[in-house]
Amino acid sequence: MKHAPGRLAGSIGAMLLCLLAACVTHPGTVPETLSGQVVDADTGDPIRGARLHLADVPGKDAVSSEDGQFTLDATRQWPTVLLGKNLNSGRVLVVEAASYTSLKVDVKLGEATDLLLRMHRAAR
Repeated sequence: MKHAPGRLAGSIGAMLLCLLAACVTHPGTVPETLSGQVVDADTGDPIRGARLHLADVPGKDAVSSEDGQFTLDATRQWPTVLLGKNLNSGRVLVVEAASYTSLKVDVKLGEATDLLLRMHRAAR
């Protein structure tokens, strides 16, 4: 049986499209939130007004409340899996507060719940 060149190219194109679809999945919005409390590492007192953001996601930030509590919307707007790599898995959460040394914490979205973030006072 002889195949026409155009038909073979179409078949190969369809197979490549299926492979690509298997590599890039779940486009769109993926809701994720990080929450917890920011406290002084020495006293355990809550830190009010600490700014929290993900290092690689501009425009997504939160500020801790009077009791140090925060909720950070980390929703992403692009494919979550690309060529077998989960783009939402490992993230760096940055915490900054007046009079404290900045804190960077590795978090896994979808697994990081009820974080307790302990900040150290900056040296004077």
